[in-house]
Amino acid sequence: MKNKVNYLAVLTFFIIAVLLRYLTNKTDLLNGISSGFIKIILQGISPTIAALAVFALFKIKPVLTLKGTTATS
Repeated sequence: MKNKVNYLAVLTFFIIAVLLRYLTNKTDLLNGISSGFIKIILQGISPTIAALAVFALFKIKPVLTLKGTTATS
């Protein structure tokens, strides 16, 4: 069975991820945070937030396993 790619979901993911990355790295949004570790975490979490937003927005059920989703021969 071949899965169809939802290009709108992919585009939405990239827009959200890039926007959040821009806001955390190129603006003064995180200047009030004194901990360097917390700043780094918040600067790098953009793809995760974008993925969760796309899952919720498009009602996509993520399929996650430790061995992946490919069939073994």
